Amino acid sequence: MADISTLTPAIARASGLNVRVEAFHVQGFSFVGGAVAIAAAGTWYVGVDLFTQALIALPRLGHRGWIPVAKVVASASAVTLIQQISPVLPVTRIPRVLKKIIAGQAINVVVMGSSLEQGGNTTDWPGMLFNASSGLTAYRVPGTISTKYKAVGGAPNQYQLAQLGFASGHTGYGYPSAGFPRALEAKLPPNGRSQLFSGVDLVVIGVLANGGDYRLECIEPIIRKLRQAGVEVILTTDNPQAASSWTLSYAALSGSGLYVDGPEVIRIADLYGVELADTAAYVFDATLRYTGDGRIYAAGDSIHMANGAPAGRTAAPSCGHEVWARAVRSVITIDGQPGAPVSTSYDFSSGLQGWTNYAGANSSVSAASGALAITKAGAGTVQWGGWITSLSQIYVGDTVRVRGTVTGAAAAGFQIGLQSGGWAGGPVSVNSDGAFDVTLTCTVNSTSLLMYGGNNAAAQGTVLTVDDIQVDITHNTGTAVDLTSSRPSEARVLPPIRVVTDYKTPADAFVILPTDELYTVQNNANKGALGAHPWGASSFARSWNSGIGSTSDLLTLATGKSAILSGHCVVGLSLIRYQDQTDVACTFDVYRNDTFVKTINIGTVPFGNEWYTTIWTPTEYGQSAPTDVGESIRLQVTSGTLKIAALLALTADIDYLFPEEIKYVGNWLAREQEGGAQMWGYPTDTVGAFAVVKCTGRRVLWFLANRSNSQPVDMYSDRESTLAQSQAGVNHIRTRGGLLGPGLNHTIKLTAAAASPVAGNRSLHVGGAIIVNDR
Repeated sequence: MADISTLTPAIARASGLNVRVEAFHVQGFSFVGGAVAIAAAGTWYVGVDLFTQALIALPRLGHRGWIPVAKVVASASAVTLIQQISPVLPVTRIPRVLKKIIAGQAINVVVMGSSLEQGGNTTDWPGMLFNASSGLTAYRVPGTISTKYKAVGGAPNQYQLAQLGFASGHTGYGYPSAGFPRALEAKLPPNGRSQLFSGVDLVVIGVLANGGDYRLECIEPIIRKLRQAGVEVILTTDNPQAASSWTLSYAALSGSGLYVDGPEVIRIADLYGVELADTAAYVFDATLRYTGDGRIYAAGDSIHMANGAPAGRTAAPSCGHEVWARAVRSVITIDGQPGAPVSTSYDFSSGLQGWTNYAGANSSVSAASGALAITKAGAGTVQWGGWITSLSQIYVGDTVRVRGTVTGAAAAGFQIGLQSGGWAGGPVSVNSDGAFDVTLTCTVNSTSLLMYGGNNAAAQGTVLTVDDIQVDITHNTGTAVDLTSSRPSEARVLPPIRVVTDYKTPADAFVILPTDELYTVQNNANKGALGAHPWGASSFARSWNSGIGSTSDLLTLATGKSAILSGHCVVGLSLIRYQDQTDVACTFDVYRNDTFVKTINIGTVPFGNEWYTTIWTPTEYGQSAPTDVGESIRLQVTSGTLKIAALLALTADIDYLFPEEIKYVGNWLAREQEGGAQMWGYPTDTVGAFAVVKCTGRRVLWFLANRSNSQPVDMYSDRESTLAQSQAGVNHIRTRGGLLGPGLNHTIKLTAAAASPVAGNRSLHVGGAIIVNDR
């Protein structure tokens, strides 16, 4: 076997449309050699999949779960050009996840995206990876995996950005009408950031087919926020999209919709140091390699994958979901089972502790007198007992030791076994009372332990009493393998926020939850009504914030009712609504600062779902720069009923500053509350006194209390100025400034003083600032 240092230039050779690759060894990874056929005329890259360790041919570079060794150009009948690529093992960008899997620790995973990422059944690609029932013979990631599926069919990237945003209580009337952004009062909003990603180890996210020209607009802020939270990420790519996809040529696929986004997605993955599974490249190859039967794409569908039970790691894939499973699994290079033992004790001093009745009417269980009492409820030979169905994952070959004490065994025929739709280990008989100590070997993956009376004709009322149970699970450590154990990990510093497109591109989101929206209009006759969501804890609101009560999932607006919110630096607005096939069509009008903007019609739907509805796109909103005055936005239903699960505002990337975080130069008074606008801050009546914010943000917006005594101000950045800006008003809060940076200094200075200043009605009252960061 040749090592990387001694490889000849001809590690890959071609004959006709077949490419043979010699054995090689690089950075602890060994390939035994093999061959692969090129699927069709075009340019291909040949390399070794890190998980299956088989040769694959992909139409482009960028995928990070393989070692490419050759670039190949082929005609319809033969390879016409072959270029050697020195094998290099890619560094891992999910090192903590890989280490936890090897250590046998539980992994928390979130899957985000649209319909291509949706699902969790074993015939969907996420289920093949993360669903325990898919077994170890195909693609399942070993270990105890807890997965949340947050992909929603038809949803654009804005929906995913919303799940990473913050919840904001608000006034509902906008700053010019005496509103105050409650987010500033406590630095973070009342409901804080989404709880969805608390304790999450890995996010697998698609770049999404939805959203038109803006389908990639939110990918960078989503990844940035996940990286800031310390979450490791695998980014996938969308399928090549065109009519009759499974009959397309190489040329048609390479120029098709969504596939052309690939270079930008690869750039983003490299910029932020996240893993990339080029699922589109895998689908491209499979579409041409397995043609004619709709195996990869769903029949008659131009983008969605076909379903089917997986055929295996190296067999012809049974469906498009299996192709995706291979692509994603190639960057998670752990095979087999975890090796850490697990021990659990049950003494029943505080109840059943997870044990429940087995066999329904044939038995009952209780924890009387601090012990587990298993009672046979009826006569006959039927099985009866108690069991626990939530043990840590037990795999084939694992041993499970069960210890404890028992009485009644001699009369009842006490037995212990593992269950998984049948015996997964055991059963083992215990024929005498007192201490017992048995060991079971797992034959089918299981999470259930059953203790029961013998399958005999014991009389009704027979009781088994069990206590002080100790369950020790020891995994078959010989099968847990890191296939790339010698490769290093990549430590990528989070890059600075950059100008990517323009200010219409959102970088963050704030979410108005149903309870907050109702609160803001509680004294308004046109307010909506709160009600329970049929999804309960699975609704957007409660999965976003688990502290929300069960009766506050939906804000229902009947005809004539309104929802109102206020916002700043908003560049787009949407709502997440619930609707099912029993709901009639709905129409609502949209107002900005009490000026009618548009009417939106919502038709009937075929099934119950949470639907994402755009009110304004960033382009429609027309914000070339952050707004300097807060806005009031109103939705008023004119026909039908609108059930709002959340309101979503897309915003610039912003930071809040308390008044105390601003530097004040000159004669400023002590911190006080401005009476009319009820905003805490620092006032001055001294001409020439100024406040300074030093930052690298692109713009700074000043929060000012506007009263009748408020006087003109000069505002400066290092690049622009606005002089003698009038800011008088009555009981208002204004945001002023927005001058272009970047630069360190943003300044506001009082240029004239009021004739008779009084407390709470000063010439200048600064209540904080918003830093709008570079995009």
